[in-house]
Amino acid sequence: ELGTFLATMKAIQAICKECSSGSNKLRALVASFSPLRSVTKVLNARTDVQLWNQVTRARRDEGAERQHGLAVVDAGEPHAAGGVAGEARTHPDDLPIRLDAVSYSVGDSHPLFRGIHLELPQGRIVNISGQHSAGKTTLLRLVAHQIFPESGSIFVPAHLRILFVQQEPQLLDRPLLDNLTLGLSAVKEADVQRAPGLGLQNTLDMLDQEAAGKLNQDLDKWVKGLTSSAICLFCLARAFVMNPEVMVLQKPFLPFQKETERLLMRLLREHVENRGLKADPATVAERRPRTVFFSSDEDETNFADVVWNLEMVGDEKGG
Repeated sequence: ELGTFLATMKAIQAICKECSSGSNKLRALVASFSPLRSVTKVLNARTDVQLWNQVTRARRDEGAERQHGLAVVDAGEPHAAGGVAGEARTHPDDLPIRLDAVSYSVGDSHPLFRGIHLELPQGRIVNISGQHSAGKTTLLRLVAHQIFPESGSIFVPAHLRILFVQQEPQLLDRPLLDNLTLGLSAVKEADVQRAPGLGLQNTLDMLDQEAAGKLNQDLDKWVKGLTSSAICLFCLARAFVMNPEVMVLQKPFLPFQKETERLLMRLLREHVENRGLKADPATVAERRPRTVFFSSDEDETNFADVVWNLEMVGDEKGG
């Protein structure tokens, strides 16, 4: 009888162990329902793929049409893209950025812009200024294709990459190098070397530590080595590293003191004039023009090539 009792207890113990394991698995399964519900909701949400296909197709078609109308005869040296002097060619770099009859409202009844017509040659620095609530950020986001006008059109040649950098710094929960080179399909040493120009030598030192396996790659670990202003500079450095043809910046000078502001202005000017920060000056003609849009509360007429000043007219805003 004792043997039977011990065997029974052992069997009960095994059953309890299996039940405990099953209970833990069930709790883990139930805990996954909420994340799975969120993922399912995201996967079934409406996307803007169709809208982006329409926008991309419209940019491409309009670019081809405008380029066809820009046949140029060079009497002198051949164009950087190649060809024979005197041959009729079209220059994609001559295509302007245009806003044609653009209207946009906030909500259902608050018109912000109505019928805006603007044209800008590539290779300029544009300051979008105006008083509070005049629509500076909205116009930036329209140019950057973050949002789209209710009517009218915004034409940015389809071959130009647009990068929008918002005022609040954004970091991924990824290693330092992945954050710095976000948006690049292939990372080159020359790209990363644009960071020191912004006074981020400390960032490069941290990259060396990361490559040597001496830096914790968790975001909440390596970001502790950066001050709040350095994080803002880091996000701007990421824009220079990506080197887009159209850079759109929301109040880039606001977090910094005058010395850093002047440094950033100098680097943005080099980015435009050299068609890429720290790029080889000898090959500047082989690269696409660089255009920069930025917003500020005051006119930066001493720095910008063009100022678009937004003024509120009555109950409406205009540009």
